[in-house]
Amino acid sequence: TNHYSYPKQMKQTDAKNRKATFTNLKGGTYLFKVRASNNDGVWQESPTILKIKITPPFWKTWEAYFIYLFILILLAYAVFNEVRTKERLKSEVALKNIEKEKSEELNQMKLLFFTNITHEFRTPLTLIISPLENIINTFKGSGHLKEHLFVMLRNAKYLLRLINELMDFRKAETGSWQLSSSKNNLVVFVREVASTFNEIAEKRNIKFEFNSEIQEIEVWFDREMLIKILNNLIYNAFKFTSDGGLIKVQIEKGRGNENPLFTNKFELKEDGISIIDWISIKVMDNGIGISGQSIKNIVNRYYQVGSNESLMHLGSGIGLALTKNLVLLNKGEIMVCSERNKGTEFIVRLPLGNDHLSKSERTCEEQVFENKSETANYLDDIENYNENGENILTRIDNTSAPLILVVEDNNDMRHFIKSNLEHKFRVIEAENGLEGYNLATEKIPDLIVSDIIMPEMGGIQLCKKLKKDVLTSHIPIVLLTALTSVSNQIEGLETGADDYISKPFNYKLFEIRIDNLIQSRKKLRERFGKEIEIESKDFVLNWRDQEFLDKAIKLVKEKISEPELNVDNLSKDIGMSRMHLHRKITALTDQTPGEFIRTIRLKEAARLLAENRLSVSEIAYKVGFTAPSYFSTCFGKQFGISPKEYLASRT
Repeated sequence: TNHYSYPKQMKQTDAKNRKATFTNLKGGTYLFKVRASNNDGVWQESPTILKIKITPPFWKTWEAYFIYLFILILLAYAVFNEVRTKERLKSEVALKNIEKEKSEELNQMKLLFFTNITHEFRTPLTLIISPLENIINTFKGSGHLKEHLFVMLRNAKYLLRLINELMDFRKAETGSWQLSSSKNNLVVFVREVASTFNEIAEKRNIKFEFNSEIQEIEVWFDREMLIKILNNLIYNAFKFTSDGGLIKVQIEKGRGNENPLFTNKFELKEDGISIIDWISIKVMDNGIGISGQSIKNIVNRYYQVGSNESLMHLGSGIGLALTKNLVLLNKGEIMVCSERNKGTEFIVRLPLGNDHLSKSERTCEEQVFENKSETANYLDDIENYNENGENILTRIDNTSAPLILVVEDNNDMRHFIKSNLEHKFRVIEAENGLEGYNLATEKIPDLIVSDIIMPEMGGIQLCKKLKKDVLTSHIPIVLLTALTSVSNQIEGLETGADDYISKPFNYKLFEIRIDNLIQSRKKLRERFGKEIEIESKDFVLNWRDQEFLDKAIKLVKEKISEPELNVDNLSKDIGMSRMHLHRKITALTDQTPGEFIRTIRLKEAARLLAENRLSVSEIAYKVGFTAPSYFSTCFGKQFGISPKEYLASRT
């Protein structure tokens, strides 16, 4: 760029002032034009031109601008590349999350598919097992045919157990299995569960020991879950221990680290769990053990420990995964230690106290161990047969299923009914009415199936006697007979029988009738606990049961304000032993006597709340609770609504 600049006008008389000063000129080429005059004042016609070039500083040169532009481009590229990298990482993470979600969704769909199929498998499997058992029990021959029958039965039972495990695993995986902890004597509980394996230990000549350094300790845990945990671990110990081996179940209390028997150690726990005060349950054996390579994977679903042994030494990959999930649901830890061909030790640690449990995870009342639950599901497919194919373990039924008494003098008919009902119910049997009556008063079954014409005591007499006895009056009775006339049916129903079925009968219809009777009674019992305002006549079906229940309710209400009111007091006042009271109350209300007393207290509290005359705390003390907070917890758990919410709904 050319810049033309002229100096300011100079004084012509000042010959010495011949300077022109220009400052702050930008770099570039300039033309300096000068026109002068002589002493006579004559100016020259054309100016003198001087070309001047001013060099700019380096940072303002074109080279510098190019460098600036280059640096700017580099910075822009770096920023763009960084943004692009971050976006790519975000996309990769998002894609991985999507893939993970899709994979998990696919796994859940597969699991759901298999779970749904298992429901369809159970009935045909049971119908395979029952006839096989019947054939084996009646088979008189020997040799390969009997051996094949035992192989079929053993694998059918094994498949049924896997199906049950898969359904439990699905329940735990989906979170639908909610923790319901209660305070129990852990030593007694574990001893009772372990004792169910004594018979198989004796048959297989396995030394089976239960040891505890303490005799009594109260621990909060979910009873149903712990039964499954113990059964799974003890079952595995028996499965992988040879005849004549050693299995120990041991309880210890302490702090700090475990000292396992074996070298390979792997803790199976979630991050963040750290138990300080704990109680440990150890299941130890001297069986085939687990290699260091396999020990970290044994609780992964569907993982199988390899073995050079027979197929009986392969795991399904479900049982231990389920066990781990159930231990974690109980806020505990599980650890496995093992050495190949030396043995395995599983350690389950449960925290003491209940600070680790939310209110919804705690039941309102302590419970006691009253049965051996579902141990049969785990014992059924242990090697229960010797090398000659002879059964070495008697059948143990699931004590959580309804109990049915079959009274029939015909052996074939009784066996047919029993064998077909066993897939769904526990079944006991009697050959005549007198034996049936004695069993009914001793076992208090959920339902009785009885023939009418029998020696010693017929079905009509049995029904009359049971309905008159307050201990057994609630038991539904189904009469079977070949007498098909209307008068015979009327006579049977007039004795108090709940149903009358003529021979020959369709078994499916027979089973549906039995199931409907049991379910209808169960629904009636559930109404007692769920509905706030309900009278005894609304859920009992005969006057004798109504009279008993009204008496029990009256006795509780008379002492309702006394916190000391307990089962022993009620048993004494009602004139019945504690055991018989427990059976009768449980049969009528599906609650233990302790739960029954608490329910009456809560129902009375609901009535007082509806009157809106007393505060919640006053009502809590009035119905026998010593702590209003505990009362509110129990009220909410019983009726699904807090006392204040119930009070607001009634005003």
